[in-house]
Amino acid sequence: MGFRILITRASGLLGHALYRCFSKEKTWTILGLVLTRAGDDLKMVDITKTDELFTVMQEFKVLKFNDGIIIRTCINFSLLQTVGLTRYSFS
Repeated sequence: MGFRILITRASGLLGHALYRCFSKEKTWTILGLVLTRAGDDLKMVDITKTDELFTVMQEFKVLKFNDGIIIRTCINFSLLQTVGLTRYSFS
């Protein structure tokens, strides 16, 4: 299995473009987070709710450095700090 890539706001302009681009690579596992319009690999999550976001990150297994990549196309940086994810800390 290849990388796991989690994209926040996958229904937005940038997030959707990244989601489509990465989805073409069949060896990667992609999960897009959306506020509305959930579907196949698009999961409806309110990213302002820390517990909900953290649960999805745990389930998708992207919390550890080598487990995957998180691309945040629209999120408050302090929210990532709240769930323990900062630029240099992945634990």
